[in-house]
Amino acid sequence: MYVCLDFDEGWFLRINSKDHFKPCVPITKKQHPWLDHDSYVECTFLMLDEYEVEESIRSEGVVGQVSHDLKSVVLGHLSAAPYIRDDDKRRLDELLT
Repeated sequence: MYVCLDFDEGWFLRINSKDHFKPCVPITKKQHPWLDHDSYVECTFLMLDEYEVEESIRSEGVVGQVSHDLKSVVLGHLSAAPYIRDDDKRRLDELLT
């Protein structure tokens, strides 16, 4: 599963069942009933192809939304990432605040 930050830019984060990829933010099944089990949002910026995303939505649909309570933690990790351009960090700040 993926978390969409900005569809037009193709910015996504992956949801993973393990915390092997750092940094990551834990998300619980209790707070996110659409999950099968407690998981993690990997705060590693992904850029996905529009076609791939549209096909996934067509076949599986949107399954849920990550709690807004986690936005500041996710933003903190992304803002600290040295590989994300300053302009993109400003855009992320606009999106997540």
